[in-house]
Amino acid sequence: SAGCPLGYNGPECAYNCIYPNYGEDCLHMCDCTEKQCDFVFGCKTISKASKYIYFFIFKTNFTAI
Repeated sequence: SAGCPLGYNGPECAYNCIYPNYGEDCLHMCDCTEKQCDFVFGCKTISKASKYIYFFIFKTNFTAI
């Protein structure tokens, strides 16, 4: 399925990737739940680092008030 848009494959790129696969020719695999897995871009979760930074900023601002 060379030349298909990301997340699609098959004849005339008619099929989107099926969980847990995503991306170019559906060759990548999501490491998250089906609900969080986008068939084009993969997992839609926030990274652990981002969650930690968000928590730290929120907690710091909250206790400073």
